[in-house]
Amino acid sequence: MCSWEFFIFTAQCVSDTLNAPADKLLLSELKKLGGHSAISERCTPYMQEPKTYKYSRTCTNCGDIKTFQLDKRQVAFELFNEQQLNSNCSNCGKSTFNSTFETPELDEQLFNEWATDPELHLMPQDEELIIADEKYLHLILNALDNLELDKHKQDLMMDALCVIVYDNSHEENDSPNLELKETVLNELRKRRDKLEQANEWIMDYIKELVYPQLK
Repeated sequence: MCSWEFFIFTAQCVSDTLNAPADKLLLSELKKLGGHSAISERCTPYMQEPKTYKYSRTCTNCGDIKTFQLDKRQVAFELFNEQQLNSNCSNCGKSTFNSTFETPELDEQLFNEWATDPELHLMPQDEELIIADEKYLHLILNALDNLELDKHKQDLMMDALCVIVYDNSHEENDSPNLELKETVLNELRKRRDKLEQANEWIMDYIKELVYPQLK
């Protein structure tokens, strides 16, 4: 591998530690030096602009709609610029609004940041309902076993595991995922100490259905 090929390969491997404008400039300069097109094309996906999410605000008085673009961290943790988003309507001057916004799926980076920072929230309450989903199971288990967690977040994750079992045990669920339920029950059994610590946080109606299945 010649030196410029190695340099592009290295840039590709560490691309998420670089910022997008610098990445693009680097790729451009490397192309001028004769960078191979196939290698350059492999680098391109790593150098795209970060995805943004739409926040729409509708004035309740006149119906004027204003749209803002936010990054995934701002939306996931509702880290909104309240001064900007709550500024008076530019059309009628009123200050009452209805708002809607896109929410991203939690990737490992966002999930782990939430799990270890007591100041971050996915929503004002019932956060366990957001993560009580099969797609987040591996992130929950990894966080419980490998991260230094905020106690409240640990309790929320144990509660979320119980919610998954509850949802797939309740008689009103016509199509329970029994395999998922058994998987989560086994994971709860492995973490009885953490479950005991979270006991006061978990709702009684959930415990009544889930705890007997742990025996």
